[in-house]
Amino acid sequence: MLVESDQLDDFAAYFEQAGANRVDIALVNAVDSFGVIESLKAALPFPAWCGSSWDSIEDAFEELRATWSFPSLMVLRSFDRLLADHAHLALETTIRLHDLEQAFSAAGEQLILAFEGVSWSS
Repeated sequence: MLVESDQLDDFAAYFEQAGANRVDIALVNAVDSFGVIESLKAALPFPAWCGSSWDSIEDAFEELRATWSFPSLMVLRSFDRLLADHAHLALETTIRLHDLEQAFSAAGEQLILAFEGVSWSS
């Protein structure tokens, strides 16, 4: 879901009132996949052995699922900037996280992705 920055608190409050945990992922400094994955690893309880590739993220799925509380709202902050400055990286991130969202869903857990930005309606 695309969420305007000025509406994020109200948006997140809706999910938090329904019992969802919120985690913010700061993407402001990400310029490549490594940067995106390091941002994910800084905010989420990935196992220590998890590397910095999308394959490692997939390999850590079961351990992540066991340590993370669900339902969860993952807010990707400054996504509009990533999209403007690194469109290919933004697309790859969207696809990879959508796959992760689907994997959690298939495993019976709920992960909601929100892409925060200031220029969605411009």
